[in-house]
Amino acid sequence: MTKEQMTFLTAIYKRDLTLFEIFDKTGLCYENYLSLLESKDFMNTYVIIYERNRFEDDLYGLTEAGIEAVEKNLDSKSDKLFGRRTTIIAIVISVLS
Repeated sequence: MTKEQMTFLTAIYKRDLTLFEIFDKTGLCYENYLSLLESKDFMNTYVIIYERNRFEDDLYGLTEAGIEAVEKNLDSKSDKLFGRRTTIIAIVISVLS
């Protein structure tokens, strides 16, 4: 999964958002969104689009697979952060002793 795809999914992880809210929250641009649409499997697998009257008002949410993907990514990031902190603490302790 690309960085843009994960950014898009993470933006709508806890709350359904419109496309413009996603752009504001993530810094993604319309061209990034178009590249996401080119991958039909991505949109069909991970994203639910709640239709409204206008394109700008469509709400985007996550399917179960999308929720799992975001949670797995967030867990991986927290594990890496914990590992880095532990390594830094071990280096500091060894230098001080």
